[in-house]
Amino acid sequence: MYRIANLIAVIGATLSLAASGNSQNFVFSGASSAGVVGDTVHFNCDFVNPTGLPGFDLTMRHRNQGQGAFSEVPMVPITGDPHYALTNECRLYYTVNPGTVQYYFRAGNDSLVVTQSPFFSGAGSPSVSDYAELADDPANDTLPGSHGAWLDLTGSGMTYSSSRLYGYLSNVSGTWPANSRDTLYLYALGMIDPAGNSSTLFAMVYINLFPIVSPGLYKINLIDTSFTHIGNVSYSISGGRLYMSCAISDLTADPDWSEWPPTYGYMISNAVTLSGTLTSPSLNDFTTPSFYEPRTQTLSFNQNQSPRLFDWAFDQTPNISLRAKAHYADADNNLPKLRKLYFDRGVYDMGSFDHRYVDSSEFEYILPWPGEGVHYYYYQFSDGRDTVLTAMDSIYLSGTGIFDAGYLPEKYSLLSCYPNPFNSSTNISFRIETPGDFRLSIIDVTGRKVRDFPLHDYGPGVYRILWDGADEHGTPLSSGIYFGVMRGSGTSCHVKLVMIK
Repeated sequence: MYRIANLIAVIGATLSLAASGNSQNFVFSGASSAGVVGDTVHFNCDFVNPTGLPGFDLTMRHRNQGQGAFSEVPMVPITGDPHYALTNECRLYYTVNPGTVQYYFRAGNDSLVVTQSPFFSGAGSPSVSDYAELADDPANDTLPGSHGAWLDLTGSGMTYSSSRLYGYLSNVSGTWPANSRDTLYLYALGMIDPAGNSSTLFAMVYINLFPIVSPGLYKINLIDTSFTHIGNVSYSISGGRLYMSCAISDLTADPDWSEWPPTYGYMISNAVTLSGTLTSPSLNDFTTPSFYEPRTQTLSFNQNQSPRLFDWAFDQTPNISLRAKAHYADADNNLPKLRKLYFDRGVYDMGSFDHRYVDSSEFEYILPWPGEGVHYYYYQFSDGRDTVLTAMDSIYLSGTGIFDAGYLPEKYSLLSCYPNPFNSSTNISFRIETPGDFRLSIIDVTGRKVRDFPLHDYGPGVYRILWDGADEHGTPLSSGIYFGVMRGSGTSCHVKLVMIK
C-alpha cells in the first residue's frame, strides 16, 4: 500500500525546486496604463519564475465590473530592451467603460502552474469563477488499491479575501463520501509556506469521524506524520466540487507560518485523497503541486491620478556618453505609456529597471557623447490619460562638467534679459572679462538659428544688445521660447528668452 511517505517525497522535491529559484516578495509584478475608453490599455507583468524551469507560458485573465467569468489573453515578452528583460505585455482596446477591471496573471508548462487569483470582496461564498484553477489532474490515475472514483482527483482551485483563504477540490464522481463501513475517506488541500518550517504542511481537511476527528485546518509534521488541529474550516459541496475555507489568522498565528502574504509572496499547494484508518492511511491520489500567489490587480476607468516627473538630471562620461535620467511616480501604479526624452533634434524612449511606479522609478537613456556646448532638452511622460511635459531647458557640456543656465564662463557671461518675458523687444546684457571676438545668436526650440548679431571685438566691460523679436529678414517671430547664445574664444553660454505676443 502507498503510504503518506510517498506524498512526503513529492512535497520534499517541490520544496527543493522552490528553493532553487529566486526568493522575492512576489512572483508576478503587474501594472497597466491608465484606463481610457476608445484607446488601447497596455498591461505589463514581470514574472520571476520560482522554479527555475523553462517553458512557461504567461497569460493574463481579466473581467470587467459586474462580469462573472474571466477572459484570458496571452502575454508576449518584451525583447530588445534590457530594462524589460523579464517583462511580458498584452494590450486591450476598450470601446465602452468597463468600470473597474480586475486582472491576474498565470504561468504554466506541462507539469507546473504558477498563478495569482481574483480577490473575493463579496458577501457569502465565492462562486467557482472567483477561483484560480491550480494544476489539472488526469482521471483514472489513482494508486493501486484505491476504493472509488470519489478518490480520483481532477483538479483544485484557490482564492482569498481580506480574512479568509478559500479552496476547492474536484473529482471524477462529483461525490464526497466520508466513510464506507470501516474505511475512512480523507480529502485535503495542502499548503506549504516556503519561508516557514520546511518539515511542516498545513492543510484544509474534510474528514468525518465524530467525535474523534472532524473537518478542520490541520498542521502536519512531515517527519513523523503527526497532526494537530489549529483551526476550523467551513465546507460545502456544490456542483460536484468540495469547497473549504479557513481563517487566515489561524495560519499566521502558528509560529511555523511566516506572515500574510507569505514572505516569498507565494505558497505551494496540492490536493490529496487518502483512505483507510487513522493509524494506517493510504494515499489514493494527489495533484501536482502548484505555486499560488494570493494577489490580484485592479484598474479603474472612472478615476485617475496624474503622474509626477521630478529630479531629472544628466550624468556624463566626457567624450563617451551622456546619461539622461528622470524619476516617474504614479499613485495608481500606472505604467508610462509614453516615456520620451527630446534632446536637441532627437527623440528617445527611456527605460527603467524598476517597474513599481507607485513609489517612483528612475528612467534613463544613455546618449552617445553629443559634444561640448549648449544642448536643449525636455521630457514627456504619459500614463495613457494624463501627460507630464517639462519646460524646454538646456545644459552646457564641457570636458570638466555639466552646467545649467546659471553657468558663467570666465571670459564672458550673459547677465540678464529685460524684460523677460517680453512682448516686442528685449535687452540682452552681457559682461566681457577677457577681450576677444564674440557673436550673439538667437536660437529657437528646434535648434534653428533665427538671428545672428555681427561678430565684434569686445574689450572688458558690460554691453547690451537690443533684440526686436524679428529674424534675419526683419520678419517678426511668433510667441515661444528662444535662447540667446553667446560664443567666442572657444566657449559659449546662453540665456532663455520667452516672447509672448
